[in-house]
Amino acid sequence: MRYQQALEYLESFQRFGIRLGLKNIRRLLKLLGNPERRLKVIHIGGTNGKGSVGAFLFYILKEAGYKVGLYTSPHLVNFRERIRTNQGLISKKELTKQVFFLKPLITDHRLPITFFEITTAIALKYFAERRVDFAILEVGMGGRLDATNVTKPLVSVITNVDFEHTEHLGKSLKKIAYEKCGIIKKGTPVITAENKKEALRVIENTCRKRKARLFRIGKEILVQSPKSKVQSLNDWPTGQLANWQTFNVQGIYSSYRNLRISLLGKHQLLNAACAIGAVELLQRRFKIGREQMKKGLAKTQWPGRLEIIKLKTVVLDGAHNVAGARALKEAIRDYFTYEKLILVLGILKDKDIKGVTAQIAPLASRIIITKPQTPRAAEPEEIAMVAKKYSGSIVIKERVSQAIEYALSCVTRRDIVLITGSLYTVGEATKAI
Repeated sequence: MRYQQALEYLESFQRFGIRLGLKNIRRLLKLLGNPERRLKVIHIGGTNGKGSVGAFLFYILKEAGYKVGLYTSPHLVNFRERIRTNQGLISKKELTKQVFFLKPLITDHRLPITFFEITTAIALKYFAERRVDFAILEVGMGGRLDATNVTKPLVSVITNVDFEHTEHLGKSLKKIAYEKCGIIKKGTPVITAENKKEALRVIENTCRKRKARLFRIGKEILVQSPKSKVQSLNDWPTGQLANWQTFNVQGIYSSYRNLRISLLGKHQLLNAACAIGAVELLQRRFKIGREQMKKGLAKTQWPGRLEIIKLKTVVLDGAHNVAGARALKEAIRDYFTYEKLILVLGILKDKDIKGVTAQIAPLASRIIITKPQTPRAAEPEEIAMVAKKYSGSIVIKERVSQAIEYALSCVTRRDIVLITGSLYTVGEATKAI
């Protein structure tokens, strides 16, 4: 089997769609010798920010000298982004080997596995074989019935709770929070940045029932940060990037001053605080120094999240639900100065098109609507019907690359191009740019 054949085999499982439940993943992991039982896991759930929290933890623990595995989804450009260790992304050779091993097991036992389940199994098996000291696992959807929910973690993080995947998780915050609280295990401490009363009450009650200590951002963990603006990139001296956020944290056990991260947005400060809280809980058993935490935070990179590309002024952000779009809108207003904003927008058809567009479209002087190359993408005409309420200047371009080319032809040195609506859109933009 070659690498491209391995990818095609994995992609073939997309036809089974989303099927929540732990029965099949447990059957497959049992056939693999239960690799998840050999891992020290940090489990991260929530509506938005899961990948960012995972990235912060990955860089901090790596800086502290540990071997770390990070499993996230979806990927931007390369499938191998989903599974990485200190050495980088899982290699083509290793991924092909893993698929070659799993294929006969799935066929012989007629396992009705989904794409996310087989990917999760590969990650767990790979991390166990690499003998990582920590495996950081990002929940795919929900939590209670998510394929990653087969471990007993050292610490669980629930970043926040907002409306998403309501057809699977429920149509109220209470129901969605219940699903996300499925990752809370008996006696395992929990970090959360959620502050909405309805959702927080579910988290608090679940922790109480399962005797899991809860640490909340804004209560047990406090964040302070001065405001700053990001100027047009064309005004910056060559090679000098000013997109640092400096902040202070009063943690569970200690205080930290003059921390720096390169990820922009107030929401990233909350994500960083979640990671700091998780590290403090790990410090009870593992050696992780203050300087290592500080350096790890500063080194953290997480593409596609308010990522600034120094080509005129292009900003990439994978906001794909209302909460993410709201955070993006606030970050654009807080951190950027510009004359006009040109919006490149591509959204998936199973997302809240009206809600996402309502948050972002009012910022734009011109909206260019496009379609990422996935069967899940919404038709540009459908998005345009919503967007015309907010702008009289709407253009449709069938491909993301065409939309970016057109957007760049419209901007002056004082404008910015914002590309958003989906990580699929951002991924294709990354390739094009």
